[in-house]
Amino acid sequence: MTRKQIIKLVTAEVRRAKRLHPGWPKGSFFLSNANARVIEAAVVAEEAFEALQVALNMRPEDPHHRTTTVKDYKKELVQNAAMCFRALEVME
Repeated sequence: MTRKQIIKLVTAEVRRAKRLHPGWPKGSFFLSNANARVIEAAVVAEEAFEALQVALNMRPEDPHHRTTTVKDYKKELVQNAAMCFRALEVME
């Protein structure tokens, strides 16, 4: 993949995520900036874990091997990159 293709995929995923979850953690009267950072990091970590799960499922010895594809792995990596982007985007 080219860098341009990757940026296009991540940008589209950021847009999709903003439509689905417009209330990305931000500091407010009920959520301090420090707590928002913890939630953002947890979302990023969760997406990274999903990419790891897919990668593990792609191994021949895994029972899910035949149903997990490189396309699934790419999707998870794009989602992780989008969450990293969103976390950076809201930083003050």
